[in-house]
Amino acid sequence: MRRYAITAYDVATGAVAATYKSLLGLKAADTAGHRGRVRSITIGGYKATPQDHQVGVRLVRTDNNADGTATAVTATKLDADDEASNMTGKKNYTVEPTTLESIYLWEAGVHARGGIIKEWGPGEGPLWGKNQTLLLQATPGSTTAVSLVVGIEWDE
Repeated sequence: MRRYAITAYDVATGAVAATYKSLLGLKAADTAGHRGRVRSITIGGYKATPQDHQVGVRLVRTDNNADGTATAVTATKLDADDEASNMTGKKNYTVEPTTLESIYLWEAGVHARGGIIKEWGPGEGPLWGKNQTLLLQATPGSTTAVSLVVGIEWDE
């Protein structure tokens, strides 16, 4: 199985408590057979002096018809012999996706002075595929935006 990762440094939540902002996305093409399975999520505070805030995080899927606007991120191959990923990475969303699924694939809380690494075993992590975008979203526990470093590792 091929394994890939994307990371983004200094991405910020919004400044509205309980309003999620998309930090990272992985878009699968509208092609049969394109599918990914999450292996791990990494989230931690960023900046020399991390802010003292709680942050809610979640994974959710959306369809690619309204998957938002963001900066492209190139996936890193974790085995140099693998071919390029079928997923298109995104970060720093300026336009949020509008059609999120109502069931979240994973949710947690993290303190910005710490971090969290969530790992799934082979065949256990959340799936997304044809014409879907997987989103890692976050919300602050207050009205202050929180800077984070985030990453997703997945299998295809």
